Amino acid sequence: MRIRIFQRNFNQGTGLFGSAMRIFAFLLMGSLAMPVLAANSGAKDWPTKPITLIVPWPAGASTDFTGRTLSTKLSKILGVPVSVVNKPGGGGITGTLEAVKAPPDGYTLFVDCGGSSSIQYAWSQNFPYKVEERTYIARAIYTTQSLIVPANTPWKTVADLENAIRTDPGKISVALIGGTGVPDVDIAQFRAALMAKGVDVSKTRSVTYRALWCRRGPV
Repeated sequence: MRIRIFQRNFNQGTGLFGSAMRIFAFLLMGSLAMPVLAANSGAKDWPTKPITLIVPWPAGASTDFTGRTLSTKLSKILGVPVSVVNKPGGGGITGTLEAVKAPPDGYTLFVDCGGSSSIQYAWSQNFPYKVEERTYIARAIYTTQSLIVPANTPWKTVADLENAIRTDPGKISVALIGGTGVPDVDIAQFRAALMAKGVDVSKTRSVTYRALWCRRGPV
């Protein structure tokens, strides 16, 4: 039996783990935010050339989808080409580093998410940049996280799942997306909550899948 955490888009609401939200935001790396540039420079001074949106994850993932949707809209609004450049690798570090090194002139923006910001900051400090040194421009989307189980199981509530783990944890497998994604954090919180209640989760199995939130059908 497998437990999956998957991402669904909602305008409001809370997840089973208490508002476990993924927040995407455009960032302009450096000391100047885009609104300041636009206000001080005049409407015709920016933008005058193509804009690049760096996505630190592979094409097809949810962050990439968000960036591509916004790039089309931004291009129409701003009147210049806005293109998405995927820079995957290193758990989001590769793309983030390139964005950090870009000139803070408003022409290189960063499509951020929890995996390349808050999760990095929470789980490690050994980065070639300071995670908190980025200027947020706008939130583009937020999502709640949901706990789902196979439809053919008798579990209807979290309490049912908790009792199943208590009874026979070796039969329970948990799906992850690599260890640094928001769903993985939710699973870690869920496991910690069970452990705090005296549930032995050490015998449950973790199974890693790629881009779990993009998959359809049973995992």
